[in-house]
Amino acid sequence: MTDNTSAEFSLDSLADLRKRLLDLSGRNRLLNYPSHQGSSLSIIDELPDPMVTQLLNDVEMRFYSVAEPTRQQLIEHQYLEVDEQGQDK
Repeated sequence: MTDNTSAEFSLDSLADLRKRLLDLSGRNRLLNYPSHQGSSLSIIDELPDPMVTQLLNDVEMRFYSVAEPTRQQLIEHQYLEVDEQGQDK
C-alpha cells in the first residue's frame, strides 16, 4: 500500500467505527429528549459556551417566549426537508 492509500483506508476505517459507536436511534436519550411542556426550556439562537460561562458566573439573563414554528416555516427556513410527495425526509 502507498502512503496515500493507507491514509485513505485509515480515515475510512475511522469513519466506519465512528458511525457504529454513535447511536442515532431513538434509544439515545441525549438526542431524543422528551420535551414536556412546562418541564423544559428550549433556548434557540445562542452559543452554548458563552451561555454556560454566564450561568456559572451568576449573570442575570432574560428569556422571551416565542411561538412554536409551523411546519411551513420550518420548510421555508430549511430546518425540515420534504420530498416530492410532501413527506418529511
